[in-house]
Amino acid sequence: MNTHDESLAALTATRAIIAAGWAQNVLQREVDGVMCHCLTAAAMTAESHMRASHWDGKGAFESIAHLIILERYDSIGDESDFTDPFQIIAEWNDRPGRTQEEVLALIDRAIAAQVAP
Repeated sequence: MNTHDESLAALTATRAIIAAGWAQNVLQREVDGVMCHCLTAAAMTAESHMRASHWDGKGAFESIAHLIILERYDSIGDESDFTDPFQIIAEWNDRPGRTQEEVLALIDRAIAAQVAP
């Protein structure tokens, strides 16, 4: 599987994890017997399952963080905007008023960007 295919698979798995249950202000928590994940934990879980013994923090993380930066600034000004995708994603996920639907929509946009020619 090439890097592009791995990123797409990781994003798809991340979406499934968030669709099953979403959390804010915590990596994960159990609610009514369902494990709910924040976007950071969902992407980490999805990618770690794919890469079993090697996870390099790329793929879904970079795709999602890139979209968040683009939404925030309409463009990526320089590499300093992209230095900590974990923090970028966590801050976006944990913003008061954020909804599970918004998180799913962001992942859908990241998937569409991977699929687009």
